[in-house]
Amino acid sequence: MRTRDWATVDFYAVLGVAPTATTEEVAGAFRSLAKQLHPDRLGASAEEGERFKSVTTAYEVLGDERLRRNYDQVRLEVAPRAAGAAASAPANGATPVQAVAPLPPPEIVRRNARRWLAAGIAVTLLGLVAAALVVHLQVDERARRAGRVRTDAVLVVSGTRRAVRFRTADGTVVQVPEPTRVNPGAQRDGQTIAILYRADRPTDVIISESTVARDITLWIVAAKLLVGGIVFLGVGIRRRRGLARQ
Repeated sequence: MRTRDWATVDFYAVLGVAPTATTEEVAGAFRSLAKQLHPDRLGASAEEGERFKSVTTAYEVLGDERLRRNYDQVRLEVAPRAAGAAASAPANGATPVQAVAPLPPPEIVRRNARRWLAAGIAVTLLGLVAAALVVHLQVDERARRAGRVRTDAVLVVSGTRRAVRFRTADGTVVQVPEPTRVNPGAQRDGQTIAILYRADRPTDVIISESTVARDITLWIVAAKLLVGGIVFLGVGIRRRRGLARQ
């Protein structure tokens, strides 16, 4: 939305807050509406997508103290003019000349756009780092498992000490402290668990467990960061283009 159109939209009503609402109340209202209307939400409609854009635009203005002061000033200046124009409307039905709302300083709009762009770059970079971390963990896990022998071991619990006992392929009985688990859970004494050991060094043992749930969770986090970063960048670019059209 162009800043010259501020007088035609009640951003407070869009967010459902009073003109006297605090910055925290404005932010809280935006977060609540954004969760309900976000386009990436399952089952989101086109109408909700448009409302999300309106809510985002409203928060961009009311969430910035300087922009909010300018917006409030526009409302104060245009309201009396609109009332005067209505009172002096020609009796013959001619359309009265409408007052044009003053534009906020371009540097304020430009700074707001830069903030969105900076946030988009930062969040996108975090998403890339998270994706790289998942790939590193998966490659490391495959390297740890390579060349190992799988067998079943018995969990031995003695007070606070926990160990696993198993027999190697050549019949040697080995007992080592219980390895760290990716998916910790309650195990009891005597329980059978799957392990992987090195044939050339049987005391080097890891738990044979699936890391799929962990990897999926991390991939979801990475994907959300990347999508969020792209959204922020899109908003920032749109703000810059809007400034250029003013």
